[in-house]
Amino acid sequence: MRERCRKIFSILSCPVKYSVRKISELAEIPKSSVHRHAKAIERRNLYPESFFWEISEGQQFLSRLIFATIFVFGIMCGVGAGRISFFFKLLRLTMHVGVSPTSVRNLRT
Repeated sequence: MRERCRKIFSILSCPVKYSVRKISELAEIPKSSVHRHAKAIERRNLYPESFFWEISEGQQFLSRLIFATIFVFGIMCGVGAGRISFFFKLLRLTMHVGVSPTSVRNLRT
């Protein structure tokens, strides 16, 4: 799923603007899926740093950040899942990663 979204994002971030049909042809994805993914990308990219989380390097860094935070603060220091979730919300990661207290608790276990 993320791979399809990454393909569409790379085409959308080009200086040339393509139609949904052309993006569908380039990415080899149905037109309806292209439209749905494009709208999702638009909803996620509310902040200046959101662009970085869409590319593969940003996603790798984001997963490292999530796991390191949960390991250091949640496991080693005993900080609760609610507080870690609040920390992720302050970093404005809610649109890119599931950071609810339940998600944090599941990752911690």
